[in-house]
Amino acid sequence: MSTSASPGLLIAVIALISITAILGVVLVYMYQSYTALQTRYETLRGMYSSLQSQYGYLQSQYSNLQSQYNDLSNKYQTLQSQYATLQSQYNSLYSEYQALQSQYNALESNVGSVFASADSYYDIYNITPGSGVVYPIIVPNGYAATVDIYASSSNYLEVALFPVESFNSFMASGESLYSAISLISSSYVWLGYTISETVALKPGHYMVVVYVPASYNYAPANVTIKITTTLTPSS
Repeated sequence: MSTSASPGLLIAVIALISITAILGVVLVYMYQSYTALQTRYETLRGMYSSLQSQYGYLQSQYSNLQSQYNDLSNKYQTLQSQYATLQSQYNSLYSEYQALQSQYNALESNVGSVFASADSYYDIYNITPGSGVVYPIIVPNGYAATVDIYASSSNYLEVALFPVESFNSFMASGESLYSAISLISSSYVWLGYTISETVALKPGHYMVVVYVPASYNYAPANVTIKITTTLTPSS
């Protein structure tokens, strides 16, 4: 009986050893798997903490951006309201500007025509030697003038054009027209039986004098005088 039991015991021992070895291998594998899982767990835990931190940061940034957006939105609404008000004021001012521009253009046209007609003359005088006639010429600010002067007679004529200040000096001096003209700057003088001249003038007050000198003439004679002033707006 002892001889027959030995193989069974041996088999049992071998089986136990095999099972122990297998269990050892399984335990080693499970331990390694556990260690790997533990490592992965720690890694994932670290990643989770990092993501949680990033999420908190992004949430804070989002809150800040949301606050800034709300602030900008309020400012935009305010600016839009102000723009609408300014647009309305601009439209109103532009309408007033157009109305004033129209009135200004009409006034400018009327002023130009008034001055032009007031300073245009056509006369025929019988002038005694030693006498003459005077015509005012006014060039308003913002305009340039072209003055056409025509005078004709059988008597010898002196025709002069000069600023009103110089005319006042001439009247106070008691000098003859030709003598006074020769001493006055910015003046024009023409001599002859027929005078036909064109002069460009700047803004100011001027006088045109048509004079029949006694030193050349002995009897009265008719003098035809035509003075035309054309005003143009200056740039």
